Amino acid sequence: MADAQIYACSPDLVWLQDDNMVLLVDRRRRESWRLRGTDAILWTWTALGYRYQAMTRMLALLLGLSDNTAQVRVDEAIQAWHVAGIIEHGG
Repeated sequence: MADAQIYACSPDLVWLQDDNMVLLVDRRRRESWRLRGTDAILWTWTALGYRYQAMTRMLALLLGLSDNTAQVRVDEAIQAWHVAGIIEHGG
């Protein structure tokens, strides 16, 4: 990420991890999202408090990607979650 940003989950968001997906539910807006594959992995790492650099490196190793490609993938997930209202600027 070129400019470091701090994000936080929407306060109305609850989530659970199932066998093959992560289910996110915004109670106030009555919207839900199902994250699978890489998105589910990234969400879980984010929820566990992994730092951005650790997530990009682990994703690169897990999927056999270059560090730059993994960084782009993490950035895309964060941006998509922000646009969807799943996360918001937290600081």
